[in-house]
Amino acid sequence: NLNRQKQTDIPNGSTNIDLPGLIVIPDFVTPEEEQQIIQECDKNKWNPLAQRRVQHYGYEFLYGANTVNKEKHIGPLPDFAPGLTSKINEVGQTHNKLDFDQLTINDYYPGQGIPPHVDTHSPFEECLVSLSLGSGTVMSFKNEKGQSKHIFLPQRSLAVFTAEARFAFYHSIASRKLDRVEGKLFFRRRRISLTYRKVKFTPCTCKWPLFCDSQSTAPLPAFEEYKKKDKAAEGNE
Repeated sequence: NLNRQKQTDIPNGSTNIDLPGLIVIPDFVTPEEEQQIIQECDKNKWNPLAQRRVQHYGYEFLYGANTVNKEKHIGPLPDFAPGLTSKINEVGQTHNKLDFDQLTINDYYPGQGIPPHVDTHSPFEECLVSLSLGSGTVMSFKNEKGQSKHIFLPQRSLAVFTAEARFAFYHSIASRKLDRVEGKLFFRRRRISLTYRKVKFTPCTCKWPLFCDSQSTAPLPAFEEYKKKDKAAEGNE
């Protein structure tokens, strides 16, 4: 019963981007570029995880440790569509003053998601970006005060994570086949996300030491319980 699920299970995603440090750029690529990127991704090997498939470029992401092997550079980032890498790097230059050098591609089918997590601070520079292809999705955010936001990331949009959104909010995608956006239900389709990061070689000195592996090692029990409530598998978009 969709109406019952709408009322009891599915939070209302918002198109209003009111999370500090989060920027969403709509229509970052054209529909034609989107199809080309997806086709190019599918030509390469997908590595299976419990809840999705992944590809890594630049540096391989190490799940569990939520970092990369900084001693092992595995090659340049691919350009899946003409000018894509340059366009992505323009965003990186704006926030990091550096080009991105690590790319993780996630392949989600309806019903798949990621549990609540904060991308580890020390392995990467502040800004990271994620390009959503094939489908939009609702991403949920929660901070140490228990404040929650459910924000819709449209198909072909680029989400830019900086400051508090990057360093101090857990983010997640619920494992479900439906999302609700501004009160309307829609079915998810296959979604491919391209997440670009810049590897960092110095300790993090951010303003959020509570979440920072360079400045604190104490776990937050409330967040541990929060993470246990999500039934999705490995973290990091």
